Amino acid sequence: MSFEIKWLAKGLVVEFEGNVTIGDINAMNEVLYNDVRFESCLYQMFDFISADLSGIKIAELTETARNDAEMSQEFPTPAVAIVSEQPVGGALAYHYKMLAEAHGMVWEIQIFRTMSDAEKWCERFG
Repeated sequence: MSFEIKWLAKGLVVEFEGNVTIGDINAMNEVLYNDVRFESCLYQMFDFISADLSGIKIAELTETARNDAEMSQEFPTPAVAIVSEQPVGGALAYHYKMLAEAHGMVWEIQIFRTMSDAEKWCERFG
């Protein structure tokens, strides 16, 4: 797998590495959404710093964004921090955010270039 989930006291961190596909992201979502700990999660940090996202097309984000928006209706608590140093990662994160919001996303989503900035932002949620 190209991701590792680390459950924390009040949230979670997902670290991606290597070539990441939309299928990898969707598989990770399935794991998260089927874990009972997700219900009490206050924040989610997605670390794409070591990931190659160049194979993901913007058009592929629509279904993922819609599914996440639907989950946010059921579990409205966790905020989302997306971290990528790559221009392609930032662009994908921005388009994902716009698509998710268009589908009624409840979670607050922010995009960061460093994990330390994402961690500071997530502190306000727990």
